[in-house]
Amino acid sequence: MNVRVVGGILDAADKQRLIEGITDLVIEIEGKGNPDFGQYCWVIVDDIEPGMLGVGGKGLSTEDVTRTGWASAVAWVGGRNALGACGRRR
Repeated sequence: MNVRVVGGILDAADKQRLIEGITDLVIEIEGKGNPDFGQYCWVIVDDIEPGMLGVGGKGLSTEDVTRTGWASAVAWVGGRNALGACGRRR
């Protein structure tokens, strides 16, 4: 899984929680609850330079993301935004 975040929002502990949460979700859904499936789940967290990740035609700054309350991570799974439109959870 590739997770792209606007740089400067998540610290190392947040990224670790994100990695663990995504791994748990993949184990639950794709691995049908088998914890051994976790060894096949690679999670890569990419910090994207502010302004280089956009929504609605506008590059997002760190301030945009924190001010709007949008989710700070946009997870791309199979080419789709796993958080849904405008950062709201599906």
